[in-house]
Amino acid sequence: MVIDADGNIGVGTTSPEYKMHVIGDIAATSFVNISTKTEKKDIAYISDEAKGAILGELEAVGVAQYRYNHEDEDAPLRLGLIAEEAPTDVLSVSGKGVDIYKLVTFTLAGVQELADKVGDLEVRLSDVEAQVAAINTASGGGSGASLQSVIDYLVSVGVSFVEGVTHIASLVTGEIKTDKLCVGDTCVTENELKQLLASANISASTLISPTNTSTNTPEADTEPPVITINGNNPANINIGTTYNDLGATVTDNVNGNLGLTTYLDGTLVTQITLNTASSTTYTIDYTATDQAGNSATSTRTVIVSDPNVVVVDTTDETADNTASSTPQATEETATSTPSTTENEATSTPQTTAEEQTPETTANATTTPQT
Repeated sequence: MVIDADGNIGVGTTSPEYKMHVIGDIAATSFVNISTKTEKKDIAYISDEAKGAILGELEAVGVAQYRYNHEDEDAPLRLGLIAEEAPTDVLSVSGKGVDIYKLVTFTLAGVQELADKVGDLEVRLSDVEAQVAAINTASGGGSGASLQSVIDYLVSVGVSFVEGVTHIASLVTGEIKTDKLCVGDTCVTENELKQLLASANISASTLISPTNTSTNTPEADTEPPVITINGNNPANINIGTTYNDLGATVTDNVNGNLGLTTYLDGTLVTQITLNTASSTTYTIDYTATDQAGNSATSTRTVIVSDPNVVVVDTTDETADNTASSTPQATEETATSTPSTTENEATSTPQTTAEEQTPETTANATTTPQT
């Protein structure tokens, strides 16, 4: 066992990277994570929408078998996650390990979302069972639907049978073939219809020409998907803070269930992992393409900054120096070089605050500007 200069304790290792770094297995009756409300701040509960996203991440995460580098080849395989492939929400601060408490809570959120989905299915199943029971009751309690129950259902949707004639309240079909066409009490056969069309100088081909059927042709889809970024944009985080990307949602006017492709600084990624060790700026692009080939992209900017940096505003001081130095430079130029006074008078106001240093002021009073 070693204790390094930072107070990290190492068991089985001489270079501990954590407060307690153990190479090997640890046995204990329990491990307790401090979770009382009095020890926490900035408490916020995740939404149902976020739980749905978590369930999707749990479905996609890979479960791996592996051995650690220090273990022998005949050591039993372990079961777990690979940090680089795991959701960022369950990683440790360093990003190299999986926080077990985070993982359990993350899984709990997914289970809650799954429970809601199961509850919805149970409600829908109950509705189906009630409808089947109603049909069985109408048919005398048999195990299947009777012919009369089927007829009753057809009547409920606008179909009736009267003296061998089927009456349908509304019918939509691509093509109907019949020997006789009747409207009310008036009926015509095929030959009679042709004679009526011929007398009106209308051919049968005209009625089914592409010009007359063009209204049935669906319009081309030229509208791209709409991508909505979840969370703040831009997102501002402090140095050393773990960034958890909330992702984005996509909708389309025609296609549903479109997937998103994610790019981090132009590189295709499956998980968003940011290095927050220093001040920098990242760009996260979410792209989607519908079945018609229309593409859309939305970009989130993530700014990693140092909260302890103090910005000093020197505008007032610079303005004072500029005001006091400009007249002196103009006067000296006017008395020493009369021929250039006009040029200097028009150019002196162009001197910027950045140029008005003490050294510049001294030169302005001793060396005329030509």
